[in-house]
Amino acid sequence: GTATTWGSLDFVNASLESRLAYVDFEACGGTTLGGHTAMLHVNNSRFFMDHCGFTNVPAVQYVSFDNSSFIVQNSVFPTYPFATSAPEMLHGVNGIPVNGYGIFRDNYFGHTWGFNDTIDFTGGQRPGAILQVLNNIFDGAADDHLDLDSTDAWIEGNLFLHAHRDTNSTAAVLDTASAISGGTDVAGQFSEWTIINNLFYDVDHA
Repeated sequence: GTATTWGSLDFVNASLESRLAYVDFEACGGTTLGGHTAMLHVNNSRFFMDHCGFTNVPAVQYVSFDNSSFIVQNSVFPTYPFATSAPEMLHGVNGIPVNGYGIFRDNYFGHTWGFNDTIDFTGGQRPGAILQVLNNIFDGAADDHLDLDSTDAWIEGNLFLHAHRDTNSTAAVLDTASAISGGTDVAGQFSEWTIINNLFYDVDHA
């Protein structure tokens, strides 16, 4: 109900687990930390989120992760209302600490627009900790639901819906819309995934 916004909630170098439960983010304009603009930054920290929600105006990336352990569960990340200027919903760089964890489970992710992924994550490889994506609903993407570069992952029990390349995208024609996509952000580190018991419906590519 206000014309102004606040910045972001940031967890930086927090060695003890920080917890958010039953929290709604409203009127959050985001700030830039480590080159990533988001409502919530988790950098070199341990983090737990449960039953949290976000308003989608302003259209700012919801969460940015950097070399952190995290559990994000039972939370709602709504569709951005602006089809031409909406960011990726969640972004992660520098993987997961070797003895850490990175888990997305039982969440709802709305539709992304433009050349933007739902979750863009880089890093985390066996024999260290790997990304786990469990029992989530991905409800539409104009690029990829999961863009996992140089990232090993366990992907189980998810529902992937309505991934279609944005007709206004200026990306190369080989950049297709997929439920799960990957590449190499780190030379020599390839993505290896275990994908079981998921449902794919109305997607350009699985």
